[in-house]
Amino acid sequence: MRLFSFNTVGKKFMVPMLILTVLLLSLLGMFMAMNSVSTIKNMLKSKANATADFMSKVSIPSYRNFDYLALDNLIHEITKDPEVDFAIFYDSQNKPLTKETKVSASSFIVIERKISDDSGLPLGHLKIGFNGTAISSNLQKSVAILSISIAVAVFLFVIGMRMLTNRVIIRPIMHMKDVSEKMASGDLATVIETGGNDEIVLLGRAINRMASNLKDMITRVGAITDSVSNVTMNIASSSDRVLKGANIQRDTVEKTAIFVEEIDNSISSVSMGADSLAASADEVSSSTIEMTTSIEKVAESANVFSVSASDAASSIEEMSASIKEIAESLELLSASSEETASSLNEINAAVKEVERGALESVGLA
Repeated sequence: MRLFSFNTVGKKFMVPMLILTVLLLSLLGMFMAMNSVSTIKNMLKSKANATADFMSKVSIPSYRNFDYLALDNLIHEITKDPEVDFAIFYDSQNKPLTKETKVSASSFIVIERKISDDSGLPLGHLKIGFNGTAISSNLQKSVAILSISIAVAVFLFVIGMRMLTNRVIIRPIMHMKDVSEKMASGDLATVIETGGNDEIVLLGRAINRMASNLKDMITRVGAITDSVSNVTMNIASSSDRVLKGANIQRDTVEKTAIFVEEIDNSISSVSMGADSLAASADEVSSSTIEMTTSIEKVAESANVFSVSASDAASSIEEMSASIKEIAESLELLSASSEETASSLNEINAAVKEVERGALESVGLA
């Protein structure tokens, strides 16, 4: 079955060409045979017409002399020709004058000739028939010769086309196949030998260019791979550094948060102290007011208690000084509170910046 399977370029090319060649040679043989038959038929017609003309002229004296034996002898001589089926002379009443009276229905050509004397008086007519033996034998010979010629031509054509296809198509394609297999195994330095400008040579040149481009591409891919590997290593090391920095910033943020909590606690304590001082100041102010009232009462009774007034005045002065000191302490405490609040705002801003930097570091990692 593999003989009839078109699994090679040679078979795919040879079988259609062989069929086409046989068809063309067969058509040519049929044309030549038909031409030969037509030629032989025309020759046979010419021969029949010439024979009929000759017999009609030669038979006139025999008609005049009523020499029917001469007519029989003439027919006997004519029928010796294998191509003549029959020949019959008739009188003017269409009665046969010779011994041969049977007309063959298988005759290929039948010729009739009227026989008249010099004055035009009709004497009778001749009927002669020719067979197609020569045509059939010639046709058989022609068919045999054409068959042998077609067989020889097909044989020579197959051999010639086989050699031509092996040299022009099969051998270069097999060479390209071997080189392509080497290229597929990684040997891109192998090239196809090319010479000429036909399609197969152009295909070989295209394969050589493809191998060269593949070689360059592999070289570029190797270089790009090395570069990517280096970049990957750099990114990995940078990621490690960023991760370490993020861990450090995380620890710093945690410490800062702890410190902020401590500051919040301190601020809360300071606020509580400030509230206590404010309450003390209020109490001192109310005591001062009461004392001022007492002083006024004491002043009214200064005459009675002059000595006591002098002492009370001294005490009042000392207490006023104490009140001034307490007021100054309150002012200092208020300034300290404002400075502590601004410091807290700055610390909060610093904490937010630290948190933002930590988030950016984590995102970069």
